[in-house]
Amino acid sequence: MNATITALLATSFALAYVQGCAAPRPVAAATSGATAEPVGGSASAQQSERSAPDRTVESPFVKDVGAEPEPPPGTSPSAARRFGAKAPGAREFLVQPGQVWQHLVEDIRPGDEIVFPAGFHPPQTIVGLRGTRERPIVLRSRDRIAAAVGCGEVGWAFEGCSHVIVENILFINPSGAAIAVGGGRAPGDAGPATSDVTIRQCTIRVSRTEPGQDAIRIRSASDVIIDGVRVEGWTDSAVRIQDGRRVLVRGLVAIPNDAAPSSSGVRIEGGSSQVVITNAAFNRGTGTCIAVGTPGAGAPAAEDVTVERSIFDTCATALSIANARRVLFNRCTVVEPSEAVWAVDPAAATVEAVRIENTLVEWSPGRLRRFSPHPAGSSPAGITIGDILVHSAELPTAWEVIGRPFGVQAGSLTEDVDPKLDRASLRPTAPQAQRFGAYVPPAPLNRAAPAAP
Repeated sequence: MNATITALLATSFALAYVQGCAAPRPVAAATSGATAEPVGGSASAQQSERSAPDRTVESPFVKDVGAEPEPPPGTSPSAARRFGAKAPGAREFLVQPGQVWQHLVEDIRPGDEIVFPAGFHPPQTIVGLRGTRERPIVLRSRDRIAAAVGCGEVGWAFEGCSHVIVENILFINPSGAAIAVGGGRAPGDAGPATSDVTIRQCTIRVSRTEPGQDAIRIRSASDVIIDGVRVEGWTDSAVRIQDGRRVLVRGLVAIPNDAAPSSSGVRIEGGSSQVVITNAAFNRGTGTCIAVGTPGAGAPAAEDVTVERSIFDTCATALSIANARRVLFNRCTVVEPSEAVWAVDPAAATVEAVRIENTLVEWSPGRLRRFSPHPAGSSPAGITIGDILVHSAELPTAWEVIGRPFGVQAGSLTEDVDPKLDRASLRPTAPQAQRFGAYVPPAPLNRAAPAAP
């Protein structure tokens, strides 16, 4: 697991901060604040919101996102899909619906599996469940219909656990968080007490709304993988990372609940580091899709964050930066943002080595309030802008109102190409636009990074 995260981090960061040979040219700073009306006014923006197609955008490259769907009516019962071979000699512990099972922990050995039949299972706090790197402990559904966890404040909480895999489980209606990983350090332990936990092909479904409601919460934990998870409804964060180290979020599909606003997609709080978000899809109604860092002069910075090959559809802001170092926003597609494409938080204290490149942005006239708002007096030196494509029928006139991209331009700003997006997948069909956005193929793994000038 560590090797997987490390390899992806190494590849991403090797490409992230390569400097070109030409000296960067400053971009004219956008006017600070966000009080000006967008071109066309707010009524036009509201009309754009109403006329946008009703779609759910899936992960651009990851299949089998979420728990296995129910089989068609009339089909025979069958076993749930597996995502890997059973460990040699592994035992299965069957947990019936309604049964609590923390007492099983002392009997479970590395490589064993805890299996849940279809039906409703109670919330659990799991303490001290420990596999090994070679023989992780697997928690999975037994049947084709995924086992459902009826959450209380929390669904499943993992404390002091390591080398654990959770797969193909449905979590329903948490008031706090469906899945909580970590939560503190063991006495005398200098590192996180919870590590090497994988959540894959699970679905979190929320129909009720509560203040501060997260889908997945990671706190004081390391080496956590969120892979192919589908989140349907939340109020605070689909994934919240607090003091997390080496976290990979791959193939997240986040679909807000229409009944209540969703504050953020992935929130990476200060003190977290080495976080990769890739192949994600943030759907209509998300507020700030990626929030990096905790605002405030005394807050620690979030460091070494990569966001790549992801789609941001009809959100408020794609990326918000507050107290952050070494952030890469690369090969992303941002469609119909309403507040900003990227923004520097008004209370940001540290914005260093942020790079935005190979990104495609499109919006309807009158929808976007500011392109990249930032506090008055902010230096653009902390943000480097590589090659990006922006398209709207209101350009170039609208630059006078929404402000030009804030940062130091080290690549080309293309604004005369209509990407002709496929409205279902948001993949550009115009040949000139296909080197921008989420569907650009990744760079070869053996690509050598040129030396910095």
